[in-house]
This record gives sequence, C-alpha cells and structure tokens, in this order.
Amino acid sequence: MAPWARSLLAAAPVAVVFALIGSRRVAAWIAAVAGALMALALAVTVWELPWPAALTAAGYGIATGIFPILYVIFGSLLLYHLTAVTGWAGQLRDSLVNVARDRHLLLLIVGFGFAAFLDSTAGFLTPVTVATVLLTGLGVPPFEAAAYTLVAASMPPVFGGMGIPVLVAADVARVPLEPFARVQAAVAAVVFAGFPTYLTLAFGGRGALRRLWPESLAAGLAYSAALWWTVTRVSLYPAAMAGSLAALLAIGAVQLLRSRGRRPGGLVLWRAAAPWWPYWVLMGAVTVWSVPVVSRVLGRFTFAVPLAGLPGLTWRAEIVASPGTAILAASMGVALGSRATRPQIRQALRLTTTQVRYPMVTMLSMLALAQVMSASGMTRSVGQSLAGAGAAFPFLGPLLSWLGAAIAGSNTASNALLGRLQAVTASQLGLDPITALSFAGAGAALGKMASPQVVAAAAAAGGIAGSEGRLLRVGIRHGLLWAAVVGAAAMLVARVPR
Repeated sequence: MAPWARSLLAAAPVAVVFALIGSRRVAAWIAAVAGALMALALAVTVWELPWPAALTAAGYGIATGIFPILYVIFGSLLLYHLTAVTGWAGQLRDSLVNVARDRHLLLLIVGFGFAAFLDSTAGFLTPVTVATVLLTGLGVPPFEAAAYTLVAASMPPVFGGMGIPVLVAADVARVPLEPFARVQAAVAAVVFAGFPTYLTLAFGGRGALRRLWPESLAAGLAYSAALWWTVTRVSLYPAAMAGSLAALLAIGAVQLLRSRGRRPGGLVLWRAAAPWWPYWVLMGAVTVWSVPVVSRVLGRFTFAVPLAGLPGLTWRAEIVASPGTAILAASMGVALGSRATRPQIRQALRLTTTQVRYPMVTMLSMLALAQVMSASGMTRSVGQSLAGAGAAFPFLGPLLSWLGAAIAGSNTASNALLGRLQAVTASQLGLDPITALSFAGAGAALGKMASPQVVAAAAAAGGIAGSEGRLLRVGIRHGLLWAAVVGAAAMLVARVPR
C-alpha cells in the first residue's frame, strides 16, 4: 500500500468520528464508539496488531478514562450539584446581582470571571448556559449575553474541569504530566493574559475600553499569574479555579481603588463572599492533598498494573492520593456544612450521574480509539504525512486542534483524539512535543466557541432560538483570530533553538 494511502486509512477513524458528529444526525457517543470499533478493526487487519494487544490498548484507554478522569469529573460535578440543591449556588449568583451597573462590567464579571469559575468545577456546557441565563436576568440583551459568554468561556477550558483536558492530553500523548502541565500553564498565561481586555474592546468598543481597561487588564493578569503559580507550586487540578477567583478578586480590588472612599462595609463584603465557601473548601482539600508530605503518605495506597503485550505501559491507580479523593472529601464536607438532607444528596447524585453518562461514554471511546491508534502505529503513519507541512506545522497544529474541538464540542475530546498525533508529528520534525502539545491545547480550548453544540446551548439559554447561525459566525470570527494568534506564537517559539 502506498504511504499516502496508508496515512489516509490511518486517519479514517478520527475522520469518521468528526464527520458523524458534524452531521448532527448521530449522537456524539455513538460516533465515538463507531470510531473506536473502526480503529480496532484497522489495527488488527491492516497494521497487524494482535487482537490481545489491541484489546489491551483499548482497555487501557477506558481504564485511564475511568480512573482518574471520571473519578475527578464525578466529584467536581457532585459538589456543584450539592451547592445547587442546597441553595448555595443560587446565593452565589445573587451575590453578583448588585455588583455593577455598567453593562460591560457585568459582562466581564459574569461572562468571563464567573463563567471561568464554573468551567473550573462543573465544565461541559454549564459555564455558557448558566452565565448567559444570569446575564439576561440582569438586563443584558440576550444576544449580547450569549455571544459574549460563548467567546469568553472558551479560554478557561485549557485547565477547565479540574485540569482534565491537560490530564487527557498527557496520557494520550504519553508525555510526563508535570512538565507538560507547567509548559501548558506558561503558554496559557502568556497568550491569554490580554484576553479580557480584548473582550471589552470587541464587545464594548473604545468607550468601554476607556472605562474598564484597568479592570480588564487586572482580570487577565491575575488569572494568568494565579494559574501559573498554582500549577507550578500547588497542583494543576485547582489551577483554573484559582485563576478565576483571582480574576474576580482583581476586578473587585480595582473597583474598590476607583471608588474614591466609597468603600462597602464589612457586612456587605461578608454577604458577597459567604456563598463561595463550598469552593474554598474544595481548594483547601486539593491543596492539602498536594502537600509533598501528605501526597507521599497517601501515595502508599497505590497499585500498578503492567499491561501485557504493550511494553512500557502501566496503569496506575492512586486510590487515596488522587485529587478525585480530595474532591469527594470536599463534597462530603460541603454536604455536612450545608446540612444537606438525604433526599438532597440523592438528587445531587442523580443529577451528576445523568449529566455525566453520555459524555463519559464519548470520552472513554475516544480514549480507547487514541490508545489503539498509538499502539498499532496508525498515529505514526498520520504523523509522517503531517510532517510534510514542515516549518508550517507549529502554526497549523493549534488550528487542527481548534477544528477538532469545534466539531467535537469539547477541547478534552480534541486532546484525546489529536494529542498523540500532535506529539508524534512534532517529534518527527525535531520539535519539542510538550511545547507543540501545549499550543495545541490552547487552540483546542478556543475551538469550543465555534462548536455548533455549544452555540445551540448558548442560544437556548438566552432564549434566542433561530439566532444560532449568527452566533456561530461570531464564534468562528473570534475563534479563528485567536487560534491564529496561538499558531503565530507557536511559530515564534519553534524558531528558538532547543
């Protein structure tokens, strides 16, 4: 078989997944299962991977998807739903109602800061839908609220959902997690530091920028600094949460400095801060779990399973040391602190299970697909063709991941399907695979604003059904611009000698 035909055939499972999802006639989980089965068939028949090894690779992808990925996601969503059923989530939203009278300041606080916070904990479509509903309830025109949130909520997912996209990318690409997380944090911190300022200019014009440039600049710098510090000094898992809280605090601090003595009283500040206590508990638990002495002690309760037929691969289960355990401990603390009743706890569990079931089938199937392609050599075949892009690949890599997330509706899914491909292609070109993967992760996050699934959720939340096409054009315009910025930054970094 000709090399070009072999590369096209190797790419077929990924292309099938994207085509089925893009058709909007097939559920994402069905498309992912179909792609995984196709990858298995090709790996065995064309790439001659033995059946036991192929099934082991698929099982490894599913196992890593269940633990630690599903473990972390389930705990995060459970905590979010506990705050919802006990009323604390409503109080948290109410604490933002009287924060600002300036519409564009409201957009910055809710559409960027609060949406980023929601993405750090609940993820999925929660940030776009909740922030859009809240903004329209505060008097922001529905289309403006939906469009702003659609764009603004597409930057935080780089480390969103307690760092799951980073965890998935490192696992699929088979790169060390901690060095990759640090580089990913550096890329996100530098590239996106000016993102809130851009949002204020893009959606409010020069007038809004003149009024709000201190708040916008402070939000971006605070988010970047807190993200970087948390990843490098604490843990990657609460990094997005720390960044979003730092951004909200920075906006508040600038407002206090500009209030010229009209400072709110202690009671007002307490009422605004009190509803956030469940998430301070969460941050505290994850931070304690990340302390070296604690993590070493908890790490004793770990078992490893070498994978027969796949040398060098081992599935590790850090039962107690996992951040998922810290999140579950925080969830139990929140349930006790909020005096949740048994019916409320059951409701939170039911809501969590309902929300996670189909997305996790999608994710587990995509991880199985990626591991089968990697074990069989299919990823290497595609990478050899992409390496033909030569010096242009650093620019095209983030755009490829952007397109993957736009089609799949998830940067985590894009990382799962394309992460190994990005790393292998970079290695074949003599580039640093961790750096290439980091820029690809930034591009994937931006792809969410151009995803039809996310656009439909934003339109539904804003009550503007029928405006999806207009919203999609907004997302594509801003998304492609920022993906090009990420690609240009990747090109500059690629020129630096290793």
